[in-house]
Amino acid sequence: MFRVCRFLAATAAAAAIGFASPAMAGLDGCNKTNEKIYVAIAHNSDQGWLSLGWWTIQPNSCVTMIGGALQHRYYYAYAESDSGRIWGGTYNFCIQDEKFDIVGGDNCESRGYETVGFHEHDVGGNTEYTVLIGP
Repeated sequence: MFRVCRFLAATAAAAAIGFASPAMAGLDGCNKTNEKIYVAIAHNSDQGWLSLGWWTIQPNSCVTMIGGALQHRYYYAYAESDSGRIWGGTYNFCIQDEKFDIVGGDNCESRGYETVGFHEHDVGGNTEYTVLIGP
């Protein structure tokens, strides 16, 4: 069964992820599709690489994934839709079907996770940024 279906049960063609100018607060994710999407993000932290998920974003809506001023230059995003569409990239991080907060991006499978490719976003010196996910 597709991951999102398992995720929904547990919690009651790749395309590029676009990006835009600064957001309203921290790191926002905006869904520019006509279907619900599920987003995971990753970034470097004091503990090492950290991947977090899932945020559910309704069609043509936005959510704040990280509140407050951004502390890092690079953030990474991965998204899936109910129809099986995937938005990713070439930077590998760990995920799992249920909500997660995973430290470390290596040896995902040996730790019980799955490795998927995230898309890199260079936020430069901005403290606010929006990740646009869509066609």
